[in-house]
Amino acid sequence: MQPKATILRLLVLGGCATAVTTAALTTTAPADPKPERSPALAAPAPRVGPVPGFTSAQWRSLAREQLEVLEEPREAAADAVPASIRSQPLFADGAVELAAAREVAPGAERAWIAPSADGTAVCAFRTGAVACPSVARLTVTGLAPGVNGRYGEPFHVWGIAGDDTSSIVLIEADGTRVAVTVTDNFFDVETDDWPRGMTWTGPEGAESFEFPADGAW
Repeated sequence: MQPKATILRLLVLGGCATAVTTAALTTTAPADPKPERSPALAAPAPRVGPVPGFTSAQWRSLAREQLEVLEEPREAAADAVPASIRSQPLFADGAVELAAAREVAPGAERAWIAPSADGTAVCAFRTGAVACPSVARLTVTGLAPGVNGRYGEPFHVWGIAGDDTSSIVLIEADGTRVAVTVTDNFFDVETDDWPRGMTWTGPEGAESFEFPADGAW
């Protein structure tokens, strides 16, 4: 029998995937008159559709195998998503299971990780932005990078990293390499200029990602 990761890689690369839907909303005014950059995933994240033998419960189980934060007991008060975020249009369709969210970045820049309602994806979200890479993508590559920000303000490179992911590095516009710290399967790095790419070691070895050219979303 082929390992799950191998099966999922075949599904992702074999044309059975579609781009995961992402959305984001920026709520603060830009620092200068340049056009706003829409927060978004850094790349179309493959999302596996219905697969024989993979039920919603099995996708959720697979997600927990990849992300320790989802295995931890949920603390109702500490992990609760505030009404100010639950009421945002981003979550109106119920695609994110907010009741199962775990807070991964307390403080001023709060963030959460939660499974999608159908179990096939895992979502990282904060005020005004959400990105939902598929469980298949995380199982195969171990990491799903995203970027958001406005011209005139620092960019945030953020997202989800699996338990078996290590040696994560952000490559800045000038080639500077910055080590990325992961806490509770979540990372968030601030950079002044549009990032060039990322490298990391995933479940199947060395991985890399090149961000699209500035403005080429």
